[in-house]
Amino acid sequence: MPSRPVALVTFNARWTHSSLGHRCLAANLGELRARAVILEPDSDQRPAEVAERILELDPLLVGLGVHVWNVRQSTELARLLKTLRPRLPLVLGGPEVSFELDDLPVARVADWVIRGEAEAAFCDLSRAVAAGRPPTPGVIDAAPP
Repeated sequence: MPSRPVALVTFNARWTHSSLGHRCLAANLGELRARAVILEPDSDQRPAEVAERILELDPLLVGLGVHVWNVRQSTELARLLKTLRPRLPLVLGGPEVSFELDDLPVARVADWVIRGEAEAAFCDLSRAVAAGRPPTPGVIDAAPP
């Protein structure tokens, strides 16, 4: 498996919050677990600064958690990442992308959107990207656990 990290990123509402979802995703990454890097800027941090931190990692892929409080920052970050590094695999998850995607600009920027409880689906996707066999971009409906 590659040594490049799997970056899990979400803008938290405050610096005192943390993302339980990203910790669950990291814990379920199997052999890629040691490569998981969780970045949790707060919603006041500029997306350009976060993009710089992500790109310094040279990640295998970026998982971006999208919530009602961070849609604007997540959209800006996704656009920056795809502008600066168009081939960087970007996958979205979280409550804001699990239902109505048509009206969310961030969903049009990402390679994949995982809807539902993503632990197994994100692991499968990460393994496929690591093996050089990523699936066709689109929506992945996670099977219930």
